[in-house]
Amino acid sequence: MSLANKSALFHLSDVGKEALHGLVPEGDPFEAFVMRQDEVGAWIMAGAGSPPRGVPSVPVTLIKWDYIKSVKYDHLISGAGLEADESLLV
Repeated sequence: MSLANKSALFHLSDVGKEALHGLVPEGDPFEAFVMRQDEVGAWIMAGAGSPPRGVPSVPVTLIKWDYIKSVKYDHLISGAGLEADESLLV
C-alpha cells in the first residue's frame, strides 16, 4: 500500500529519534502528511492534512525507512477486497 497523499502517525526507532531530533515534531508518535514515498523512505510535511492551496512551497523532510518503527493510518477500503501492494516492501 502506498502512504503517498495520506496523513499518518509515525513511531520512530531509537536511531530515528536521534537522527531526526529537531527535524520532525516532538512526541511519539507524531502526525505528518506523506507527500510521496520511494525506496529510500517517506517524504513528509509535518502536521495533518494536505498542503494548503495557493502556497508555492512547503517544507518537506525525508524519513528513511530505517528510522521508522511503525506507521498507522486510516485505509479506505474500495471494492470487495484488499490487494497486496508491494510498493512498501523495501
